[in-house]
Amino acid sequence: MKKMILSLSLIISAVTLSSCGDPALSNLINRATQVKEGSNSTSSSNSSTSSGTSGSVSAGVIIDASAAATFSGLKASNCSEEGTIKSATGASTYVMFKNKTESDISVYWLNAQGKRQLYKKLSAGQSHNQQTFVTHPWLIANAQDACVGIYTPESASNSTLDVTSQGSGSGSTSSSTSSSTSGSASGSVSVGAAAATPERVQQAITCLKAKGDTSNAQTLTGLLNIYTSMSKVLGAEVAAKAYLTNTPAIMEKTGC
Repeated sequence: MKKMILSLSLIISAVTLSSCGDPALSNLINRATQVKEGSNSTSSSNSSTSSGTSGSVSAGVIIDASAAATFSGLKASNCSEEGTIKSATGASTYVMFKNKTESDISVYWLNAQGKRQLYKKLSAGQSHNQQTFVTHPWLIANAQDACVGIYTPESASNSTLDVTSQGSGSGSTSSSTSSSTSGSASGSVSVGAAAATPERVQQAITCLKAKGDTSNAQTLTGLLNIYTSMSKVLGAEVAAKAYLTNTPAIMEKTGC
C-alpha cells in the first residue's frame, strides 16, 4: 500500500512539473520518476555532498577585510569571525560582486547556521549581481578557497563589492567542504551540490517573487513542497537527489 502511494505521488509530481515547460526540469523529472521505496541502495554511491561546510580559515591568509575590497552599503568582518556570523531576517536587496583580482574568487553565502554555501565562482574581471537580504553575510574566498573577508548588507539599498585582494600568504584552506561524489577530496564545491538545499531553494523562491517571475517561483515552490512531503517517506537524502539536485539550473538561469 505504501509503495502504491509513493508511485502515485511520483507520477503526479512528474505530470505537474512537466506542465511547467521548463527544459531544465527534464532531467529532474526523469530522476524523480526513477526513485523507488527501496532506493536506499543509493547510499552506497556516497554522493554525500555536505552543504553545511564549516569553511575554517587558513592560517596562511592574513588580511583585513576592509582592505581586501572597496565597497558601499556593506559591513566588513574579518575571517576570524566566520562561524559566529549568521543570516537572520531582513529586507530584500542586491549586492554586485566584482572580481578585480588576477585570480578566481568564490562567493559564499553564510546561512542561518553560519555555514558556507557556494553561490558563484568569478574569474578575474567577472561580476555578478546577487539578490540577498539585509543581515545575510557573504564570504569571499580566494583561489585557494581560503577566506579573504565577510561582507553583510546594512540596508535595503543596493550595494557593491569590488574584491581587490587575494590575501597574503599561500596557506591551504582547511575548509571541511566534502564534495565526495568521486571519492576524491578535491576541496572544491560545485554550485549545484552546495546550492541544492531546501533553505537555498526557499531563498531563490523569494528572489523570483521579488522579480515578478511567478512561473519559475511556482516551479521551485512545487519542487520544494514535493521534497518536503517525500522526504518523510524516502528520507531527506534520497528526496533531495530526486527533487532538488537540478534546481540550481533554474537559479543560475534566473540570477536567483
